[in-house]
Amino acid sequence: MRYTEEPYISLGSKRNFGTLPNKDLLINHSEAEIASFTHTELKEYEDSLKAYRDIKNSLDTAKDEGRAEGMAEGMAEGMAKGRVETLNKMVSEMKREGLGYDLIEKLTGLDQKDIDAIP
Repeated sequence: MRYTEEPYISLGSKRNFGTLPNKDLLINHSEAEIASFTHTELKEYEDSLKAYRDIKNSLDTAKDEGRAEGMAEGMAEGMAKGRVETLNKMVSEMKREGLGYDLIEKLTGLDQKDIDAIP
């Protein structure tokens, strides 16, 4: 079995593996070193590599989900702001055209106080 996809991981000194990788302590191992590992050392090495990949995948997923959530919130906020701006322009134009409060209230759903607040 060849391990050339990812860096070879050790957590401390050579052939000292653990279950939670610390990126600051990662040490690359050559294929020859890995080939000389005992069955136990190889198992520990593979477990360490798996733990590293699991943590990295979890962080990448969290980052992607956060980005998507932020994008959705930004879109919703922008759409709401756009609706308010459009409504304000419509009310301003209606007032300029001389439409009465009753008709503006009926068409927009705003009350007279809100209509007066729009220039």
